[in-house]
Amino acid sequence: MEKKFGVKMLALCGMLAALCAVLGFLAEITDFQTVKVSFEGLPVLIAAILYGPLAGMAVGGIGTTLSQCLGKYGPQITTPLWILPYFVAGLVVGLMTMRKKYRCKQCNQLVSVIKKTGRPLSCCGEFMKPYSYTMFDYFKIITVSEILITIINTCGIYIASKIQGWYHPGIITGNLLIRFFIMVAKIFIYAFIVPILIKVISKIDNNQYQ
Repeated sequence: MEKKFGVKMLALCGMLAALCAVLGFLAEITDFQTVKVSFEGLPVLIAAILYGPLAGMAVGGIGTTLSQCLGKYGPQITTPLWILPYFVAGLVVGLMTMRKKYRCKQCNQLVSVIKKTGRPLSCCGEFMKPYSYTMFDYFKIITVSEILITIINTCGIYIASKIQGWYHPGIITGNLLIRFFIMVAKIFIYAFIVPILIKVISKIDNNQYQ
């Protein structure tokens, strides 16, 4: 049973990594100077929420490595700078959501346990019910992820401009407001899409996470 679940989990993570790579390829169409509309973070979020930090890092790392190395620019000395944001986002989101929460229907007490070792908990004479994440919970998780990606990506652009001399620092600073609005728009889009995808993939994988 564990082996079967492991194979299915690996297959789904592989699909998410492939999706991350495809979204990375598509993002190159919108690549203009230091501004790019990319949805690579979506599969990373889903993997990290469903399977934890290792899966999040793997999907983010493998997916963006493929899109960077096989894209129009190919592998370069600065390639790790564009992989790092999604790798870190997968780690942080996975750590944020690796504890499964339970709530008592009687006293409303909320308890969290590690997903892999968590056992049914009892309170007020009955088992506590699994706590389903609300839209606000997802919103907080997604906001943290997108802020991390935007900050690390912006730092990467600045470092790349120093190494390769592609962008003047003034252009990077001038585009910060545009990048901020893109980040905010993606947060709201993800907050709507992620809960739906989590439920769909959970049913496919027979995962009890909601």
